Amino acid sequence: MAQHRPPVRPKGTAPVSTATGNTTVRVSTAAVEGFIDEGLTGELGSLNRGASVKEIRSTLGTSDIQRIVGATGKKPPSERTIRRWVQQDRIPDAHIAEILDRHRFVTETGGVAAVAAQVGRSASSVRKWVNGRQDNFRGVAKEDAARQRLEENMIRAGVMTSTGILKTVHISFVAVAEVRVPGPTGYTYSTKAREFRFDGSKYDSSILSREDTYELAVAVANGEHARVIAILESHASTRYADFDSYDDENGFHISSISNLSMTWH
Repeated sequence: MAQHRPPVRPKGTAPVSTATGNTTVRVSTAAVEGFIDEGLTGELGSLNRGASVKEIRSTLGTSDIQRIVGATGKKPPSERTIRRWVQQDRIPDAHIAEILDRHRFVTETGGVAAVAAQVGRSASSVRKWVNGRQDNFRGVAKEDAARQRLEENMIRAGVMTSTGILKTVHISFVAVAEVRVPGPTGYTYSTKAREFRFDGSKYDSSILSREDTYELAVAVANGEHARVIAILESHASTRYADFDSYDDENGFHISSISNLSMTWH
């Protein structure tokens, strides 16, 4: 007997492979694009942008910026150029922007010695990294440095308190969602628009766990937007609803998303 399968997706909306937890799934490109259009605003939108040029300028003086840029072999910017960077919140050279942000990070952390102690590397290694002579640390030190900068962004974005406590996220959205349930002849398939509220208004388990909230923030910060959709689908399937599991043939699968709201408490 022929199995029931979902309709063929329109061209240009081929699913994207991603993972959440230990589950690898394919999510809708249209859902990913919908999240980018609606979700990357407010606190969440600032997670993957790092420090603003204004923040860099407030930590590093004009002479500091000129010295740092000159050390890379580039022409030091004039005061007028630095003012324009701040006004536009943009440093045209991505490499220079990264180097300046590293210097800001080290300065705000307490200096080279403080960063070296936190990531378990020598002061010499940190100096190489901050001056751009080393792209990144290795092994555990790389993970530690990445986590520190991520959590710094979380605090700046307002999704984590200044003392490092992750806030609770309340999420609501309207989605056209495919419902997939395995059966003797395949899985049943239906699609309709419905509202999802992960905010505790119906029951406490509708709120994302701390683990899923952290994974969501990390995914946004790293630009892994397909993974964000997978996290929402997984939670909708196994915590918000009562599916036995979530994978390519089980649970809710979002085709499009709108009216998205995420607030942190």
